[in-house]
Amino acid sequence: MAVTPELMLKDEAGWYEKLLLHYYATHDPMFVQVRDLQEWRSHLERGGGKVALQDVNLLTAQVELLKAIGVVSLLDPERRTRVTDEAIARMVEIGKTYRQDIRLFFGIKLTDKTPPMTFVQALLAKMDVRLTCVSRDRMEDGRRGGLRVYRYFDPQDNRGEIFQEWELRDASILAAKSKPDVVSGARRFVKMEGLRSA
Repeated sequence: MAVTPELMLKDEAGWYEKLLLHYYATHDPMFVQVRDLQEWRSHLERGGGKVALQDVNLLTAQVELLKAIGVVSLLDPERRTRVTDEAIARMVEIGKTYRQDIRLFFGIKLTDKTPPMTFVQALLAKMDVRLTCVSRDRMEDGRRGGLRVYRYFDPQDNRGEIFQEWELRDASILAAKSKPDVVSGARRFVKMEGLRSA
């Protein structure tokens, strides 16, 4: 993909990080695990065995949190979503249970007064995607003005092409590093993350 002034402006606004999160949340979980393991190793090598934690950018915890909340399930163009859906209620419930983690990992402050769709849209915005209101349900008396109906539309920003290139890259890295040492190292890393967050 060509580097354009528009792309550079998007990158300065944090688009790359949002794309990474979207990509890893919707692709093979081993990709993000191996990527984070490589990030650790790279910092250890450059630092001579020492790591400046503020410089390490790990994504596994964010990706797993998005999946655990269920936000990834909303990225289906065929799905119609309403604020009263059980899935939305479950996302908010999980969000309230893990509100400190959500604030830490995503910078989103969730309170008891936060509207459910505001919370969901804030999580989706971390991947630079959103749900669009496409219609409203009819009320019982036939008038318009019922619940809003939301739908996900695939972004028209060439991220599909970028994701294809990343997937080819990551699949080849995973295939090349499918030696037991690297893959088991990534699995141990994920278990360590799980223990740390428990």
